[in-house]
Amino acid sequence: MADAIKNSCNGFIYRYSTEAGVSDILITSDHFGLGRKSRLAARNQSSIPNPEWLKMQGLQWSPAFTSLVGIGQGAVEISPLQMATIYSTFANGQFVHEPNWELTAAPNVISDFADLPDYKPATFELIHEGLRASVNDPGGTGANANSANFVIAGQTGTVLTGNPKIPVNAWFCGFAPFENPTVAVTVFVKDGVSGNATAAPVAKEVIEFALKNTPPNS
Repeated sequence: MADAIKNSCNGFIYRYSTEAGVSDILITSDHFGLGRKSRLAARNQSSIPNPEWLKMQGLQWSPAFTSLVGIGQGAVEISPLQMATIYSTFANGQFVHEPNWELTAAPNVISDFADLPDYKPATFELIHEGLRASVNDPGGTGANANSANFVIAGQTGTVLTGNPKIPVNAWFCGFAPFENPTVAVTVFVKDGVSGNATAAPVAKEVIEFALKNTPPNS
């Protein structure tokens, strides 16, 4: 799993998703807060396709649709804010916090992965290692977020646009410092073509600025 994350291995994620099954994917998505409104948004920020949704369109669910959901493509819709929330959960390894404008407010936990019967801290450790390797090890697909000042963990992504001239928008999501994370960041670049080329360098600058300007013990 860690190598698949490091290398953005679509084939692994397709196979892993279909073996897990859409029901477990939907349970996990709900636990991350996907499909719910947050206090910072006027409307729902995400849409995760499911068999009932597809049936209303006269189509039958198949493993191919499960693969698309697993990799975040097709009809999947997730906002940058929700991706930052997901990566803050990857960073702490257990809790999903509701976003809040008040920097000094105590975090509001909207779900706890320890409540799931199959929760294993070791799973988050594998995700941590893959995200660290993506930015810091040779061949990682998030190499342009590598920092000489802090160990940043994260991963790139692309969003299909439907425009053949500019086929993708670019993402980078990550957190830092790796050993004791305090910052989670999502960067979305419209028409960015490549997450590593366009979004990762911006994320690096944002993270470095945030960490260098964060008061001690805050």
